[in-house]
Amino acid sequence: MFFILFFIIGIFFVLSGGNFFIYITLVKMFDVGPRGRIFLLYIFGFLSISFFLSSVLLYNFQVPFFKIYYLFSALWIGISFYLMQFSVIAWLIWIFANFWDIRISNRALGLFVLAGALAISVYGVYNTQKIIIKEIRVGVRGLPEAWQDKTALQITDAHLGAINGIRFSKNIAAAANKVKPDVVFITGDLYDGTLDNNSAQISPLDGISAPDGIYMVSGNHENYVGMEKVGKELENTKIRLIDDEILILNGVQLAGIGYPVNEQPKNYDSYLEKINPDLPAILLYHSPDLKEIKSAIKYGVDLQLSGHTHRGQLFPANFITGLIFQGLDYGLHTFGDFSIYTSCGVGTWGPPMKTTCRPEIIAIKFFNLR
Repeated sequence: MFFILFFIIGIFFVLSGGNFFIYITLVKMFDVGPRGRIFLLYIFGFLSISFFLSSVLLYNFQVPFFKIYYLFSALWIGISFYLMQFSVIAWLIWIFANFWDIRISNRALGLFVLAGALAISVYGVYNTQKIIIKEIRVGVRGLPEAWQDKTALQITDAHLGAINGIRFSKNIAAAANKVKPDVVFITGDLYDGTLDNNSAQISPLDGISAPDGIYMVSGNHENYVGMEKVGKELENTKIRLIDDEILILNGVQLAGIGYPVNEQPKNYDSYLEKINPDLPAILLYHSPDLKEIKSAIKYGVDLQLSGHTHRGQLFPANFITGLIFQGLDYGLHTFGDFSIYTSCGVGTWGPPMKTTCRPEIIAIKFFNLR
């Protein structure tokens, strides 16, 4: 709870500071008068708390007005993120122009800020609706012959809820069925946590045809919903939750580790040491943390599938996730016999925008290493 509270307070100060910076920029660039400044100050002050306020209201009162308010406030986070970036550029231009005594219109700089942020935000929203199927090939030691013609799908970070609703869920199912997968792996954050009951959003995924089953592990957002609720809702679907389980699927071990509840420490070795080193092993775990990856290698995991990072979701946040996850925040990485694929996800959290990658579902083809 301390971690969550610290995170919320940190985000609040970031949003408040960012909105105030945008306010200062617009006041300067458009030479806003005293009354306009007071009006804008109230507006930006309200926008600073909107995402938190709308989240609380929507969770407790699931009515259309609060859903629209939540969507607006989530959009504003994305728009303000780019307004801040273009504001920085505008101020640098202004400083450079004044230093070199170059005449430049403040209003033109203000319009540059507004137009630039709007253009990239519109692209980001448009991009979220264009799901792609990304194919990868992964070598697995001692792969059973039955797996050599199989196609596995990885779906992660759908964040089904108030913004990514039934239509989005249907789009995921339609895209998945085009591949005709044998098995589907869902690596967390299927739920967003913004609605108390997500059954309607999840039900279209029952339309995915996968003869060998659909398997899922929890992410951090499942914890926000409550694992008891998640478990009850999944009982009525094809999706099998395999948190902290190992099962044998046609000669391959499928290991699932659930995301730590409330960020509490978890002994990953106690689960992974149960893996039989003589059989191939696929691990589903939501986050590509280096510590857990080292444990996976130690206990003979051949492939780990993860998500969580969104690859930063909004440019240039992908550079931050790259640093945090030491380059493992996106893509396929191989270390000897071990491989990990971290997907940027098919959905979004917060702002319904993606500017660092395309929404993706991963189609995995396997080959025998030896």
